[in-house]
Amino acid sequence: MSTATLPVLTKTPFSQSRTMSNRQYGTVKWYNDQQGFGFITSDFGGELILRHQSIADADSSLKEGMKVSYEAIQGPILLMADHVQLEE
Repeated sequence: MSTATLPVLTKTPFSQSRTMSNRQYGTVKWYNDQQGFGFITSDFGGELILRHQSIADADSSLKEGMKVSYEAIQGPILLMADHVQLEE
């Protein structure tokens, strides 16, 4: 019988989310100003949740198709975009 120890999987609390990688790029899939919520499609594939609080310039209004850069962080369930900035 093996006595090897199995790894313990833990979930990082949302308040302690860590940055998964450096700055990444993507496109706004859709964004609802009234709800302050939307999605970004990563240039590498996949989607991230976009929240109003994560937009670096609070006066910016995001629209479908806009190019953005962001930092990917692990949210409670899905990856989230943080420190979102418009790219020209």
